[in-house]
Amino acid sequence: MQFVKQSMQRLGKFIFSVISRFQGDSCIRQASALSYSSLLALVPIVAIIFSMFSLFSATVAIGEGMEDFIYRYLIPTAGDEVQQYLEQFASQAGALTAVGLLTFVLTALLLLFNIEDSFNEIWRVKKGRSITQRITVYWSMVTLGPILMGASLSLSTYLLSTQIIQGSELEVQTRSLGLSLLPFLIEALAFLLLYSTMPNKRVSWRAAAWGSLVAALLFEVSKKFFSLFILNFNSYEVLYGVLATIPIFLIWIYLSWLVTLFGAEFVASLDESSSA
Repeated sequence: MQFVKQSMQRLGKFIFSVISRFQGDSCIRQASALSYSSLLALVPIVAIIFSMFSLFSATVAIGEGMEDFIYRYLIPTAGDEVQQYLEQFASQAGALTAVGLLTFVLTALLLLFNIEDSFNEIWRVKKGRSITQRITVYWSMVTLGPILMGASLSLSTYLLSTQIIQGSELEVQTRSLGLSLLPFLIEALAFLLLYSTMPNKRVSWRAAAWGSLVAALLFEVSKKFFSLFILNFNSYEVLYGVLATIPIFLIWIYLSWLVTLFGAEFVASLDESSSA
């Protein structure tokens, strides 16, 4: 009993230190800046990711599955409308001139630059990567990251659809539980990739794994509460009409970055405490 009490006290102190660090690093302001950068870079990044899928016939199905997953599970309440807008904008990327295409890519790189700078500040890293190193890391994240997560999504879906226990109630329950946990696991994988790659520092995999689970959990809770808020308080639809999707989507991007930065603070705090 005493051990449990001491463990809870240590956990409470650790959470309080993460919250204090979150406030001290001005993560609320950083989330606002990253939301603005995300809005500018969203279409270029989406276009780059799904154009990479289209280059290889073996990854087309993975790309389609990953695209459906993103719009269905990662963007609450407004996934269909956002999907239409992003696909419409991204489809016009092929008509860009050389200067326009360069601007298109630089806009995507700007977001990744800002993410690394924010993470370096959280991890107390004073020197960032060189331009060559940044482009190499960013390109790997934008291309290999979605392909790995898409392959994981396809494999998980296949395994869940395989009839391991023919016609039993346990099979139905197992599939239902697996499909409900699948978004959480994919989100945790995405956070793990982000936390272990973006800071210009070797991050403990143990700390990154725990922080990714915390961030994914907070992300799921945020989705639930945000969906409930939008569905029960329709003032945005009354005020903006058909344009209501825009402020809703902007608020969701901001909340997503708050969760992401809090998870980064959690990982950085755990990483420092384990190495002390």
